[in-house]
Amino acid sequence: MESPRTPRSPRLQTAWEQTEDYEVSADRKTATKTMFGYEAGIVTEGELEGEGTFTWTFTIGKTAFEDAHLFVGVADMVDEMAWGFSPPTGSLYHHADKDRWGRETHVRVYAGPSGHALYGNMPGSKVTVIADLTNHNLAFQIHPAGQEQPDDIFEVPVKDCELPDRIKPWAFLGHVGDSVTISDITSVL
Repeated sequence: MESPRTPRSPRLQTAWEQTEDYEVSADRKTATKTMFGYEAGIVTEGELEGEGTFTWTFTIGKTAFEDAHLFVGVADMVDEMAWGFSPPTGSLYHHADKDRWGRETHVRVYAGPSGHALYGNMPGSKVTVIADLTNHNLAFQIHPAGQEQPDDIFEVPVKDCELPDRIKPWAFLGHVGDSVTISDITSVL
């Protein structure tokens, strides 16, 4: 997949929904896992629907472990399914319920130069999500911490993820203290 096209303006304001399991920062951009409860996943307030390609970036803040059970991606707002990229494994996971642990799809989205994805190098790394709602495709671009340029874009095969018509940015943080910050959403031409 080529680099995302030219962004339109303005950006769509993004804010995390308030939930029992997460503390949301005053600017509503950073979510920190505070407890283990029913709402293990967190989504943004606004839905994306219709046609077009939308991008947003997750910046990984803190992780309790090098192999943190942290997933970032999208949630289906009709069936509450989710598709998440796991930075330490580089794999795509499919979650039948956005608030429950998912199963690995055995699709390695990203191996990284060492073959170990972002294992041990997550804090400060960025994961850009590219959601093409016109073609129902999902792609990710990884920018490891300390690396000057991001890596290539990895498109998820349609057999492993066909996006629905309505989605929200989504994250699932596995450990208390884990945190992630989301950028505003950009619509691209």
